[in-house]
Amino acid sequence: MSTTRVTVVVVAGLVVMAVVAAAAVNPRSARASAGSAWSTAPVAKVWVTSDLTDPAHAVTDPDDIVTSSAFLLLSDAVRIKGWVVGATPFTPCIDAARWANGNLKAAYAAEVANLLAVFPAYAPSVRFQQASTCGSTFNPATTYDVTTLPTVQHAVRAIQAGPIAWLNWSPMTEMAVAVQYLLAHDPVALARSTFVTHWTRPVGSYNCATDGSACNYLHHLAASGTIHLYELGPAGQSGLVADSCGDGSSLSQATMSASAIGAFMSVKWTGVGMPDLSDGATYLALLGYGGGLTSLHPDGRNDPAFRDRLCRDRPLIFARLEARATAAAGG
Repeated sequence: MSTTRVTVVVVAGLVVMAVVAAAAVNPRSARASAGSAWSTAPVAKVWVTSDLTDPAHAVTDPDDIVTSSAFLLLSDAVRIKGWVVGATPFTPCIDAARWANGNLKAAYAAEVANLLAVFPAYAPSVRFQQASTCGSTFNPATTYDVTTLPTVQHAVRAIQAGPIAWLNWSPMTEMAVAVQYLLAHDPVALARSTFVTHWTRPVGSYNCATDGSACNYLHHLAASGTIHLYELGPAGQSGLVADSCGDGSSLSQATMSASAIGAFMSVKWTGVGMPDLSDGATYLALLGYGGGLTSLHPDGRNDPAFRDRLCRDRPLIFARLEARATAAAGG
């Protein structure tokens, strides 16, 4: 017998319905139930920036490949309006979208029919875009022409059509340029959007230090109440992946690897009983895990207690991932 908890929250004008299904004796029945709930529910529209690059270059951490794999499996819970990769100052970022479309997009295309047979809310396809700011950093003294930066311009248009939840798994360059433009040209659209970022605090953390100007610019705006920025700190890594709460449960690697989508998790299966999907804390918080965004500060401050709250939801997260990987594999 299964149980499903449905929680509706409103964050900065963004309606988010989190459906968290507990482990079930009849997995197919539970999967169909959760899928039906999402098929009629209002869901968050999201924009994603990632520093994922072609792993052949070994220039960025492959954790974003793992995070992308998990997000694809959980993406029936949202509507993806844009997914930008190669958002890093390191120049081998230029062919990130080619790799992501040739691998992650292809895996999704191969299994989406199986997913839709059980969970009817998945998008029929996904597409990755190459970051326009690839190879660069943010200068707050520069007035950027977003028409020369296609992914930034697309993000601006998505926000103007919004509201949007922007999930950040990378240095914050693309986000900073878009926010700077909106602050000058459409502050109303900016005010109704939500920004969720992982490991851009403390200041010396990788996603902040790699483009400190962008990171500090956005946190300053958040501290002044100009934007709604939810800072998760290292919660995905030190809490979820490292099992800070001593939960002890494990995600089945065999179950995940049976799916073409889930198999990408094995590129960095280095966590405690799970792979390194640390940046996935952004979408897990959006979906209500760890208390969700309503338990956090919108002013860029990190809540250290979120780490253990997210960790304690590991069994629910694992059950949800395994159910979707099983469906993707045709089980």
